[in-house]
Amino acid sequence: MLARLVDVRRLLVGEPAWAIPTGSGLRAGGQGFGLWRPRIGLLAHIAAVNTVRLHIQARSPQSEWVLERVLAREREPGEHLPDGVVITEGQQVAIEVELTVKSQRRVRLILDELSGRYDTVLYWCAPGAHRQLSALCESGRWPKLGVRELPRLTVRAS
Repeated sequence: MLARLVDVRRLLVGEPAWAIPTGSGLRAGGQGFGLWRPRIGLLAHIAAVNTVRLHIQARSPQSEWVLERVLAREREPGEHLPDGVVITEGQQVAIEVELTVKSQRRVRLILDELSGRYDTVLYWCAPGAHRQLSALCESGRWPKLGVRELPRLTVRAS
């Protein structure tokens, strides 16, 4: 009998179903990740990160997306964890997905840290956060910073 590797569930109204690895699926993947349980407060952010990942991979299939869970294993205590890292043409691009406006102080600290660790810092933002990050980008203080609007996920019927 074949072990069930994923559970497919609808978690957000009007959004595509999520495929969530089961314990068997995680073991089969061999990455040593623990079981993930959806937390309602994080679902919109996780969905947005996944949309950005799919958008980037569709436009740059040769690039490598490094998962946040992998980055968490490698980070130093106290380091800010980006939502993902894209490796393309030998460059490491820290990816941040921002749905809400954060304090200027917090965003500046994150930008200073990520700019010191990565070749580029690319923010994908909802409208309010986009205005905030665009203004910081225009200041010129962070020449490695790029700001984009969140892409829209297009789901094709099969």
